Amino acid sequence: MNLKTCKCWNWSPIVKIVGLLVVCSIVIVALLQSRLTQPISTIQIVGQGRVPVKFDTASFDIQVSAMNEKTPETATTAIKEKVVTLETALDAIGIAKEDRQLTGLAVIPQMNSDITNPMKQVIGSYTAVQQVSVVVKNIGENAERVQEITTAVAKAGATQIGSIRFSASSIDTLRQQARLTAAQSAQTNATSVASATNIKLVKVTGWYENVIYSPDQTIGYSYGMPQTQNYINNVQLPDGRRDLVVEVTLSYEVK
Repeated sequence: MNLKTCKCWNWSPIVKIVGLLVVCSIVIVALLQSRLTQPISTIQIVGQGRVPVKFDTASFDIQVSAMNEKTPETATTAIKEKVVTLETALDAIGIAKEDRQLTGLAVIPQMNSDITNPMKQVIGSYTAVQQVSVVVKNIGENAERVQEITTAVAKAGATQIGSIRFSASSIDTLRQQARLTAAQSAQTNATSVASATNIKLVKVTGWYENVIYSPDQTIGYSYGMPQTQNYINNVQLPDGRRDLVVEVTLSYEVK
């Protein structure tokens, strides 16, 4: 080959193009990294939903006892008779059988000191205790219904009536209503804040819910004979109306 006649390729334009592409790639990557690592600005806006709730259900525990029985067998027989008397009273005041339940029976030996040896404990008698759970439905406007029932079971021989618990059968539906009201309130508040501060709401990035007040209520008392009747007459039952309050916090991405 004649080197004098050889025409060498001019690489200069290609090198320039490749160099330009590399520089562009570096710039694009840098811009993307800056975009991806840029912190996202957020704000949290709170809204509150309040829904009135009316109690329509009450539940409580009743205890009947048979004391000072000589044997476990006689204690068991005696408590069965007392339960029959109690259930007869519940039938008379309109408590359906499916709304009451025998929840626990115990036969307990009562220990006494031995007459001949005070350091020694002996069984002096037996006590049988039966628990009965009762649910009162559809109390509605008749708040005195619960008091009528507790009075009747006290007269039937109940030795103790436990804490009365009030609730609303529609509480789940009402809680959802309060939740939606709170979310709408938070959205309205967010719009107002954005307008006042000249920021742009991009999207909701988070949601937090807090039940501020749930109206389920327990009257925490128990009482036994012989003061039962007087105690019932002095008990202040709730008026049956409370508010369910739910607070919702929305997190917004903003610009």
